[in-house]
Parts: sequence; structure tokens; C-alpha cells
Amino acid sequence: MKTRIAILFSLIFLALSVPVIGDPVQISRTPSLTNPPRGLLEQESTQSFRFLLEKGDVLTVDKIQDILLSRNQSTGSREERNKIILKVTENEAAENPAQALAIMQGEFHTYARTPAGAGPFRKETSYNSRFTISKLGQYDVPDQFIMPNLRSLPNFPVEEVKKGQTWIAPGMETMDLQGQKIKIPLAVKYRYMGEGWIVDRDGKQRKAHKILFAYEFSHPVNRPGFPLRKIVGVSRDELWFDAENGLPIYDVQDLQYRFYSVGQTVEGIYRIHSWYDKSRTVSDDQKEQMADDIRKDLKDGPADDVNVRKTEDGIALDLSDILFEFDSADLTPRARETINRISKILKKYPDREIRISGHTDSTGPDQYNLKLSELRARSVLNELQKNHSFDATRMSYKGYGETRPIAPNDNPEGRARNRRVEILIVTE
Repeated sequence: MKTRIAILFSLIFLALSVPVIGDPVQISRTPSLTNPPRGLLEQESTQSFRFLLEKGDVLTVDKIQDILLSRNQSTGSREERNKIILKVTENEAAENPAQALAIMQGEFHTYARTPAGAGPFRKETSYNSRFTISKLGQYDVPDQFIMPNLRSLPNFPVEEVKKGQTWIAPGMETMDLQGQKIKIPLAVKYRYMGEGWIVDRDGKQRKAHKILFAYEFSHPVNRPGFPLRKIVGVSRDELWFDAENGLPIYDVQDLQYRFYSVGQTVEGIYRIHSWYDKSRTVSDDQKEQMADDIRKDLKDGPADDVNVRKTEDGIALDLSDILFEFDSADLTPRARETINRISKILKKYPDREIRISGHTDSTGPDQYNLKLSELRARSVLNELQKNHSFDATRMSYKGYGETRPIAPNDNPEGRARNRRVEILIVTE
């Protein structure tokens, strides 16, 4: 369950040696996310693997991507954070595990900072998708969706596999490059390394099975008027799968690309760390209880500083624009006091993602509103990070200008509600 948005002319360093299982691609850099402790047990093991996804499950995947960039002798770095949220809306039962399906629907969000490690993450893109996953891991994605762009990896055999056993299964990678959708078929080689253990993000040691897989491709691209001629890629992945829970726990992928176009070659290296989790859908009643608890925690402050409301994605805390200097992103002393109160609430939900977004009313030029809203969102994020010790990888910001009103803009009261910075505690 991966997402990676390949952007032509933004990809980097490539050693064209083809990796084999057990011989990982070497990347001489320090990833921003430390590898978790993990290890294999000595005994022999035989295991069947199935994805276990039931209606009402919510699958979340958190990714950190370290990226090196190179083009025309110039190099740079980039760091991405991806958040994938998928809900199982239905199941189709079948005796054959290749035909037993979970129907998935959800969102793929990308946040980035350039260069890597510098400043907060800014939200860049969001994609919606609807597709199916079989119990063996085979995907069926309608043509109108680009995501997920790495499909049917892992793809398990029907029968049990023994420690050391290998198999080959099909997969697919898709890319959206300057409006051109490219599908690349993959022949992926797997090896089951055996049963072991891994320490998860909560510090808990869990039973898991280690699987290595690798693929390579050289894909021609010959389209009229499109400069790209060929894409070459190699990948090596180490996956830790929880067979009892029917879901991966963690994987780390080393991926290399080379894009050949007219007069130019773009090279790229990624190291991608992914964490997987499965939960149940948060009910409206649970969200309302959470919102009520937050309102109680805020009751001692000025009533018009923060509005708490339930949204489809979580609980939103709307900061009034009176907390900013006029036509400015500078926080007032009153704003800093309000954010201090909010920070104590946010710390009660340490595992929740925080999305900070700026919004304006419809008066004033569009571009001015967009810039002001983004600067204000970033000011709030910086205050939480610098003065309240929030982890930058947990938060992101984006400005939307006047495009997402929560009230009519045809009266003063509505415009006042729309001029806000929203702090969203993500529950889905």
C-alpha cells in the first residue's frame, strides 16, 4: 500500500546496477526516520499470508520519503510525508482468496519540505481513489484514478510458503507526468525470510514475518509531443507483515529512477519508510464527545477566540482573525495565549495528525488572500513547533484563501467566520 507521486524533472541519483534479493541498493545518506529494531528467529517457519480487511476498517499508512535530486550537474534534497487514509466500504466474499475482495475508498495526501529537514511541511497535493484489494494483495484500480500508484505489492501466493522460498508475482507502477498517465507492468521477485519480531512506533515488540522483494524495469515512452523517451527503475523492499492482523507493520524501500528525455536525463534516489495501522471508523457520537471535551477545556478563555466543530476528517478548532494583526500574519499577544491553551489540548491526542490551514473571506484579490492565509497558517504552526515543542513531522500547513468558506460571504457575520486559521485534529 504505497503512494509516491513521481514528478518529471524532480528525481535523482541512480546507480543502474540491478539489485537482487538479499543484495540491497546502497544509499550513502542518513534517512530522517530511524529504522526500528527488528530481528529474525532461528526456527524454521511455514506461513500463509492474507490481507484481512473488513467493512468498517480504516487503514492508515504514514510515510517519510528522503529524496536526493540531480539534473544537469545540480543536486538538491527533498523530504516528503505521505498520509494515506482508506476505509473499507464493502467486502465481497469468495472461497478463492484471489477473488475475496475489500472495496477501499479514501485519500492520498502529500506534504513536503525543500531542502530536506528545513522548516515545516507544506501540503502539496491530495488525491481521491476507490479500488479493490484481494486477500492475496492484488489490486483492481479503475482507470480514472492515479492512486495508489504502486499496486499489488506485496502479492502473495495461495499456498503456504516456507522460510527461504521465493516466488514471482505481477505488480504495477503508475505515474502522472505532466498530465501523461503511464502504466508500468512489473515482475516482482519475493523471498520469505522467516518469522521474527519488530518494535512498532509505540515501542511495543510485535511478532512479524520478514519478506524481501525486488523489481527492475526499463519502460519505453513514445508519445507524440511528449519529450520523455524511457524510464528505468530498480527497487528493493524489506517488509514486515503481521499475519495475525492481516496487514504490514513496516517496510523500507530503496528506489532508484532514471528518466531519459530529449536532451536531458533526470536521476533520482528515494528511501521510503512506511508504517501501517488498522482501526475502526470513528463514529459521529465519538467525534461529538471529543468536540465536547475540547469545548470544556477551552471554556476558561474568551468565547470568541476559538470555535470547535466536527468535520468529516476530525475536529476543527477555528482561530478567529482577531488573533492576528490587521492584514498581517503576525500573532497578537492574545493569540499566543490562545495557542498556549490549544497546545495543552493537542497534547492529549499525541497520535493524531495536525493539519493547519488558513482561510479568508471573499473580499480582496484572490492571490493576496491565498498568500495571507498561508502565512497565517504557517505562523500558527511555527508557534506550536518553536514554543510548545510539537514535532514538525506531525504537523503540516496550507493556505486556501477564500476557496473553503464555512459561512456565506454576503454578510459581516459570515465573512468574520470565514476569516480563520483552522487547526484540524485528524480522526480518520
